[in-house]
Amino acid sequence: MDSLPTAISFDSQRYLIPDIVYLICQQAHRTYGMRRVLCVLARTSRLFYEPALSYVWSDLNDIVPLVKLLPEDVWSFRYGAFGIRGIKIERDIQPSEVSRVLSYARFIKSLEVPNTSMPQVFGDFLVRLAEALQGRMLLPNIQDLIWEPGNDYEFPVIHAYLGPNIKRLKISLRGMYGSIPSRRLAFLYAWKLSDAYPSLESFTFNNTQLGKQAAVNIVSHIIRGWAHLQILSVSNLTPDAFQYIASLPDLKQLTLNDMADVSPIPSPPPIPQNGVFPALRDLNIVYGHPDIGIGLLQTTVCASLTNLKISLPCDAEHGNGILEVIRDHSAAHSTLQSLLVQSSETPFVNGAPSDITPTALKTESLRGLFVFINLSAVQLEIAGGFDLDDAGIEEMARAWPRLESLWLRTGAATPHQRPRLTLRALVILARECPALATLGVGYLDATMDALNAARSFAGDRPVVNKHVYSIDIRHSPIDDIQQVGLFLCTVFTGLEAVYQGLFGISWSREMSGMDPAI
Repeated sequence: MDSLPTAISFDSQRYLIPDIVYLICQQAHRTYGMRRVLCVLARTSRLFYEPALSYVWSDLNDIVPLVKLLPEDVWSFRYGAFGIRGIKIERDIQPSEVSRVLSYARFIKSLEVPNTSMPQVFGDFLVRLAEALQGRMLLPNIQDLIWEPGNDYEFPVIHAYLGPNIKRLKISLRGMYGSIPSRRLAFLYAWKLSDAYPSLESFTFNNTQLGKQAAVNIVSHIIRGWAHLQILSVSNLTPDAFQYIASLPDLKQLTLNDMADVSPIPSPPPIPQNGVFPALRDLNIVYGHPDIGIGLLQTTVCASLTNLKISLPCDAEHGNGILEVIRDHSAAHSTLQSLLVQSSETPFVNGAPSDITPTALKTESLRGLFVFINLSAVQLEIAGGFDLDDAGIEEMARAWPRLESLWLRTGAATPHQRPRLTLRALVILARECPALATLGVGYLDATMDALNAARSFAGDRPVVNKHVYSIDIRHSPIDDIQQVGLFLCTVFTGLEAVYQGLFGISWSREMSGMDPAI
């Protein structure tokens, strides 16, 4: 006799109606265009009221909804300069008039206070609301705050819009209406943010050219009070602050977006093997002197980077130096997925602008990066570009078969030299990188001879790529853009446009009279 089947235990806790209600609201919140459904549910069902409101109010990208919760005589619509419709705060807000604001604000988890909102709000709303609170907490569940008020008078009241659960904070010194950044700068010390909110995980600070080094000093002082930072984005750091963040156990993303010619590296620099940047995954640096970048990258060689973005001025010599130190990131050989290196064409050498004409880098310079076997996005715009041939592209494509996005600045070894790279290289990329969706190669031979050679190489039934929507070959010599576009459509069947030159689309499927891509 067969044994009875094993009974499956039923967990009634998983099927409570309130849980199902929250799941419905969660799904509606995640679905584009469903906010109206949440509003209807909140108005028509007592069961859905709180769950639906919690999602409707969870993310605010301006302060207008808070204004509209106040009594109607507190604010009014007005037309300002150029006929722009705005909201004017007509009088002070009384403490007894904020109960409705408090009721809804408790749901807010993310709030953006932008330079300007649409419609614009005039009349020091942020200050008047802060005063009416009389110490009551407005946003007990706030986790994410972007603080960029347009008015300097409103900038100091940030504490009224923070709460004990704050995790991410972005502050900008840039304002509107005649804002003076140096006036805002003085408040950074007074706020004592790291003392009041020691558990902050993400800090972004947008600086301005006025009082630049003073801002770096103050922000560096603040940062050294946070021990749990995971994301940091600032213009630059003092050497002491750099030494501090290099030892943070949880720092995953670091952006230093305006170092210019001031290095944050302490002397002596941190030794990478001694637990420097143990959790770093994303690094984005912008600087004005090549030596700064090389020195900084040498401190991160033991980090298992996923994304690396560098903006710098350099010639071919400094470009080679940067590529070599990138190659030395052995811990990232299997983890790096996105690499962007972008240089201007007037490098700073010894601290002064130079008129050096950038020369092209050789294939060997690119070959050093082939150790990063899992790259999916590559953008390399260095000096005069890479003097590659089709064989070099084939070697690259086989090293990076997972490529989804590629932009290469390519060039010639000598001025006016015909490019060694040809349309055949694009056919190779279609074959070797099946996931490729974004493609740009700055300089290749697309003349009629190169086109005929590419047709012969592709054959009657070429391996096709369905993902590439547009191709940028902006500086390439072309005899017949129409013929080039039609040929590329046989290889990249989803292709809609080819960009050649600096003035937009040179060829499109629509202009050629072809049927839309399927």
